[in-house]
This record gives sequence, structure tokens and C-alpha cells, in this order.
Amino acid sequence: DKAAHKGSLAGEGKTIAVLGTGLDKESFYPKANLRVREEILANKGTLLSAYPPGTKGNRFTFPERNRLISGLAIATLVIEGQMSSGAMITARWAVQQQRKIFALPGPINSLNSRGPHYLIKRGALLVENARDILKALNIKEANIGKKKNKKEKSSIESFIVRVLEQGPLSLDEIIKKTKLPSKTVSAALSIMELSDQVKNIGGNIYSLSL
Repeated sequence: DKAAHKGSLAGEGKTIAVLGTGLDKESFYPKANLRVREEILANKGTLLSAYPPGTKGNRFTFPERNRLISGLAIATLVIEGQMSSGAMITARWAVQQQRKIFALPGPINSLNSRGPHYLIKRGALLVENARDILKALNIKEANIGKKKNKKEKSSIESFIVRVLEQGPLSLDEIIKKTKLPSKTVSAALSIMELSDQVKNIGGNIYSLSL
């Protein structure tokens, strides 16, 4: 879930986090994702919950919130999951809500492939890339490959690498040293983390990957 939200933020999109707890910080789980919570709100994203403030998460609240996740989406993509996984619970809700179902096939000897393979056997659309989903939903592919944007992102990432060559730094320290907007640094770090250029070693402290 965290990777999906950070990927959306890195792509300058909007993301909605549906919580299995109350919306207050005291109930929020896991606490390690509080920084992501703040990034979502700072970038015009949304937090949703069916539970009142003060509600702690349990093994019932998280599966139940999946009904909202599938209901908000025009389609559900299951990447991996066992038959009893949360992903499959979401897929079952999506079927009831008459949403489109997509599934990514995986190794036949992996337990996490059982969910997607089950859905494909029952009519879910097999997808291999984002273009397959856009085509199925009749959504025109956006032109996001402008050379100028690539050069800007490359220079920002190179700047952050030079700063981290001095040693691990917290997110706030990176922002201070680069003098870049917090949104720009957070987005760049998300991309760099996904591409294994940097790693979060805990407490939002980043270092260069070995």
C-alpha cells in the first residue's frame, strides 16, 4: 500500500488512502507511515475511513475497508495474493460492485500467484503492463515523456545523490541542504527508492544504496 501511494505521489498524481482505523494520528497504523500520511495530505490527496476517531485497527477493520477501496475505483488490479489475502477480498467486493477486474500472472509454484490465476480463469483480464489497463478502460495514454521533465528530474536526483555522498541524512536535512521544496524532494526520493538509488534506513533517514 505504501509503495502504491508513494508511486502516485512521485508521478504527481492524486491518491486516496482508505484506513482501517480512525482518521486521528493516535489511531493511525502503522505509525511508521505517518510521514506518507502527511505527504498525501500536503499533495491534495485524501484520507478516508468508515470508522470514527479513536478506532484502533484489528483483523476485521482492514478487510472491511476493502469494500470502500473497490467501490472508489473503476477497476481493481490484483498483482499477487493467496486465496485468503486482502487483495482477493477486494476483488470479491469489486465483483459484487460490478467493477472490472484485472490480474497479473505470476510463477505457477508461488502461493501468491494463486489469487491472480484464479481470477484469470474466471474471466479477469490478464495484464502485463499499464498500457493493457488503459486500453481496456478506453483511456488515452498521457504524453509524460517530455525531455525537459526528464532532464529536470535527472538533475534533482543527481543533486540529492551528491548531498547523500556525505552520509545518511533525514528528509528534513536533505530539504535543508538542497534548498528544494519539500514536495520536490519527497517525490524525487520516492522515485529513487523505487529504483534502488537510495534506501530508507528507518525514521525517514536516507542513505545511498550499496
